[in-house]
Amino acid sequence: MCGGEKSEKVLNDDQCFQWQVTYDGNFWGNTGPAGREIPVGKCFSWGNESWFVPAVYLCDKGLVTDLCLCVDAEEIKAFIHRWNLLDQSDREFSLEEQERIQNENPLNAEIAPSVILNGASLGRDHSCGISWIPESCGAGENQEKAENVLRHYKLDPSFGWAIHRQCFLWPDAWKISEKFSEQLEKSPETLIKSLELSLEREPVQISGVSFSTPKAGDVISFTHPVTLEKHQIKVHRCEIQQISQDDFHDKNVEYPTWYQTMVYTMDPELSDREFFLRDAGNGDGPRIKMENNGEDRVAGAAAIAVIGGADGTATITLPGETQKKSHAACSSLYFHLLDQIRWIMYFFKKPVEDITVTLV
Repeated sequence: MCGGEKSEKVLNDDQCFQWQVTYDGNFWGNTGPAGREIPVGKCFSWGNESWFVPAVYLCDKGLVTDLCLCVDAEEIKAFIHRWNLLDQSDREFSLEEQERIQNENPLNAEIAPSVILNGASLGRDHSCGISWIPESCGAGENQEKAENVLRHYKLDPSFGWAIHRQCFLWPDAWKISEKFSEQLEKSPETLIKSLELSLEREPVQISGVSFSTPKAGDVISFTHPVTLEKHQIKVHRCEIQQISQDDFHDKNVEYPTWYQTMVYTMDPELSDREFFLRDAGNGDGPRIKMENNGEDRVAGAAAIAVIGGADGTATITLPGETQKKSHAACSSLYFHLLDQIRWIMYFFKKPVEDITVTLV
């Protein structure tokens, strides 16, 4: 099912609803003058996915496109059931579970688009997104803004939709051109002679082998889950370290300071864009220092992951070995020194190949 196909299952018109797209706005509010809508109605397949580009908008600062991913309701229901996402209890998912949920979500598609208008490439500026979950999935609440999109584009509400709004700046030379400015104001529809959309998919993370606190000299063998190639990690250092509370500026808050570092080499080598190691734990959050009543309270979520999860490379010469690229990984921060840290290997995989779609 593509959004461009006619369907009897469309939302009724809302006489109070006014559709408007601006360059600096989003699905929740608009800023600046409204752009001129240019209908496109382009359906295309990307891998096993169905996509629809209903329109583009010519705005004062650039071009805006809406890209709509159409997902069958049964696929969404199966995903919700598999993870019991309608459970109202206070269940907390582990980092591994959260990443799997994100990867398996059929409405999640991280895209990196680019636009070529009349042979000129437009620079990508910013984006936003919104999703529609059909009522048959049992989770379709508080979807008024997404409903507005479906109503305007006459999309079938019995399907799930992920709508990506992408904004592209006009080239500087165009912005200072009086002819372009006049055409944009008086007859913007004549600006588009040709329009192509190039789409790249952001790689997804795939978890692999996990192992607990290793010792120097340990060798961990693993198989790459995408290429099926066999690799080895050799651990050269694994140490517990501590940072000072003085490194944090808020003296009323106590921060975790203990963490584990590991230095390792890999054979055959994988780049940082292909592989990284991360602590399986969430670490400890900051907490307000003990008060007179003897109780301490957890502080609000703060950005203390300045160390946790870090993984990088450098070229070093290790004793008894030829020069190799070393990798350094750091765990999350903890209040107490842990006997064991579990590390998880992560790999990157592009879900689909890049494509270029002719819109006009």
